[in-house]
Amino acid sequence: KANCTSVLNAIDKDGNGTLNSNELALFAINGIEMAAEDRKLYRTRGKMQTVMCDAFEAIEKELKELNLADIKITEYGTLIATVPGKIKGEAICFLAHVDTAPQFNAANVKPRIIKNYDGSDIKFPDNDNLILSPNEFSYLGEKIGHDIITASGKTLLGADDKAGIAIIMTAISFIVSKLDQNHSEIRIAFTTDEEIGRGVHKDLPNDLSVKFAYTFDGGKVGEIDNETFSADSAEVIIKGVSIHPGEAKNEMVNATHLA
Repeated sequence: KANCTSVLNAIDKDGNGTLNSNELALFAINGIEMAAEDRKLYRTRGKMQTVMCDAFEAIEKELKELNLADIKITEYGTLIATVPGKIKGEAICFLAHVDTAPQFNAANVKPRIIKNYDGSDIKFPDNDNLILSPNEFSYLGEKIGHDIITASGKTLLGADDKAGIAIIMTAISFIVSKLDQNHSEIRIAFTTDEEIGRGVHKDLPNDLSVKFAYTFDGGKVGEIDNETFSADSAEVIIKGVSIHPGEAKNEMVNATHLA
């Protein structure tokens, strides 16, 4: 997991950071407003993979406008594209997931930008009972002077992981616009179903064909996690022993208590 500021600083060698920040915020706003519940099903090996088709279509359009190569949605529902390399070297990949947490509404999001945050409590226009306070979230107190994007109080913001999408698209736009900047091949992948632990298909590593990949999904400025996360599930069936109550002593087993 890496943070947008460190990435933009790394590629913005000519100091044009303000423009990039504005582009980043604009893409984040546009991305957050994308429908999060309009889904399309992809069938692969007898299983169904859900894809947020509105979001994918919007991102795919942007990728085509940037003249990227090998743009496709795989049969297992991942959007992949390539920034051709200008020099020989190891290819790298940037990843982000398009879906948002299913536990809370993420449709009809009304994002807003709080300019030059002053460190006070943040209130929400559509929910008087909701307060975002640096007293409760100390990390917020580190962002005095920054511009902060929030939702209106009735929905998720969806920044997990539309912020990652915005970071990647802004960075790629910058790299593509710098015709004199040398770089090796860059692969891009946008996955779905990360929030339910099914976001990465086993064919994805081969389809990307890279040794190094970076997921943009949270973290502090300059922070990189080299760990991996696995969300596994298991189904356990427990059968009790049913017997007439008159003969149950030392014989009957309650399946719920056993579990």
